[in-house]
Amino acid sequence: MTDTLSVDTLRIAEWRTKPEFDYTVEFKGSSFSLWDWFTDKFNQIMQDLFGDLSLGYTGEIIWYVLGFGAIVAIIVYTLYRHPELLRWRSKKNAENDGYIVEEDNIYGIDFPSTIDQALKVGNYREAVRLVYLQTLRHLSDAGKIDWQPAKTPSQYLNEYNGRPFHHLTTTFVRIRYGGYDADVSTADAAMADSKATIEEIEIAQKAEANATEQTMTTTKEKGGTE
Repeated sequence: MTDTLSVDTLRIAEWRTKPEFDYTVEFKGSSFSLWDWFTDKFNQIMQDLFGDLSLGYTGEIIWYVLGFGAIVAIIVYTLYRHPELLRWRSKKNAENDGYIVEEDNIYGIDFPSTIDQALKVGNYREAVRLVYLQTLRHLSDAGKIDWQPAKTPSQYLNEYNGRPFHHLTTTFVRIRYGGYDADVSTADAAMADSKATIEEIEIAQKAEANATEQTMTTTKEKGGTE
């Protein structure tokens, strides 16, 4: 019997060149990336807000740069308003040491015992932080600063800018928000700055008391003479 079936190789080759016969496309992943999705959404938002502002390829680049700048600005602003987000490293180290104080509060804390505890476990970063807060407590009690939970270290420097306190603040900011490590010498220096600041406050208070007493004495003498 003669085989009546024949293969038209030319026709098959022609079919293979046509996309409608390319069945392998069903097994390929989508080339649409997350960046493509973001740019499409961004362009859609911009068109909804400002209408058709298409400037061609250059315009797309401009919009991408603006969008990236906006994202960076949001991140920077968030970190500025919430600097505690940068403290994950110090919190992790403190948790490993079994000791951590969450809030930057100057009331309701036994500073001498908590500072001593932080030093004993070698948590010098936390020791510096507590020494700084203890100093703020002394300044607040002496009326040198108006302590508020939302205030920044630079704001306290504007209220009281003694040299030891300025140095202590610089150390605190570098360690607390800059991610710098601290050792025993750093903690010792912070405690020395705190002690010097407190002594400055006491000297100023004594001088003010003496001046007030002298003024009252002079007033009484003038009154008695008259």
